[in-house]
Amino acid sequence: MFNWLKFITGSVIFDRDVKQASQRKFWNVLFFLFMLLILLSCFFAIGYNFAFKYHYKQSPEYIKAYSYAMKQVSDEDPSFGFNCKINKNELVCFENDSIDEKDSGKLYLDTRTQDPSLVADLDYEIIIDTRDRDTLIDYTATYVSKTDKTHTITHIDYLQLSSEERKDFKFSTIEYSQNSLDQNTYLGYANVYFNALAEDSKEKAEYEKLKTDVDKINYFTKVALPDVVNDYDSAPILMSYYSAEFLKTNSKKEFGYEHDRYILLLKDSLVTAFVTKHNVFVYFEGTYRKVADNFRFHDKNSLTMTQAKFNRHIQDFVMSVYDDIGSTQILNYAINIFTYMPFLIIIIAALALFMFLLTRISNDDYADGKYIGCFKIVSACLLGASLATGILGFILTFFLNQGVAFAISMSLLISLLVLRVLLLSLISFIKKKRENKKATLNEESSSEKMELL
Repeated sequence: MFNWLKFITGSVIFDRDVKQASQRKFWNVLFFLFMLLILLSCFFAIGYNFAFKYHYKQSPEYIKAYSYAMKQVSDEDPSFGFNCKINKNELVCFENDSIDEKDSGKLYLDTRTQDPSLVADLDYEIIIDTRDRDTLIDYTATYVSKTDKTHTITHIDYLQLSSEERKDFKFSTIEYSQNSLDQNTYLGYANVYFNALAEDSKEKAEYEKLKTDVDKINYFTKVALPDVVNDYDSAPILMSYYSAEFLKTNSKKEFGYEHDRYILLLKDSLVTAFVTKHNVFVYFEGTYRKVADNFRFHDKNSLTMTQAKFNRHIQDFVMSVYDDIGSTQILNYAINIFTYMPFLIIIIAALALFMFLLTRISNDDYADGKYIGCFKIVSACLLGASLATGILGFILTFFLNQGVAFAISMSLLISLLVLRVLLLSLISFIKKKRENKKATLNEESSSEKMELL
């Protein structure tokens, strides 16, 4: 056991120790791959969790946006606006200074639709929406003629067509709305659609069995407008809108997203992206499970707080939400690193082949003249590369966004591994060639002496 531990620790730096891998069993290869997964996951996750707190403190405009969202009740007139709290892991808001639960369940704030003069000093878009994430929303789907590409109609017009006429059109695009769906209107569409079907139709019989309006609308959408059904296997819902709107990519934008500075407070989670004063982009999403129950965005006491004290109140909320995902960062990194494993194994195999060819040319025997011995040695080189990459990755999370830091770190891992193996192989090759040359010279000298005798 002691010799094995000495081999493991020595392989981080010393060539003589890493070469011992060729004489050891193959399970050591699996051990080095496992250590790579564990070391990098832990270094990256711990680094990012520390870096998040640092990034938050380096984002004064982001903190200012929370202050705006949480203090919507006027300091001068507490009866104006709305107030919110976290109750049983859910966000609930009330009109004015009310605590009537019936007041909740709607869109309370969207700075994109406010008077621009009221939000002129805000760099962030703020939305507070306490509706259920599966609330059905209005939408507009577009269908295009198969024969005339310039002829398009909406899904409402599409529904008015006969079944034969619909065959001349195909689904094109869909735009989601933030507005809740008028369910009575769509139930009317559904009834007309299914009444037009034959009495013995399987779809019609299934529709008539359904009890709730939502189930009827979802089934109607799946049958009549299947291309409109989303990833949630339903008619468009609130999360369809927010996912499409705030995860929309745009290559012309600085960070590749249409929106990169926003706070989206939903009923069961916070989805947000911010940019630090050092221009680091940060995105995260978390639930309210770690937020203290009955956490009030403001109350009579908080309205009299100094801004510094209220900022600490905000920080308690943000860090509690982040804690919901902080513990899962190791798993997230492990999954991402695992996806690199096939590529990494190919790199190891290629480097082992390079090493094997050099040993054959120089007649070196540190890998026992076998390809598998070279494969084991290259795998042993992973430990040192993993440690160096983990440390560098930990540091990078403080200066770069999470995705970029991860990509650079994995590139560094490959580079360090290649560099280590190249140096080991070439140095050993040069040494062996010199030994061979020296041995040849000695043999020639011995032969000459024999001849003289």
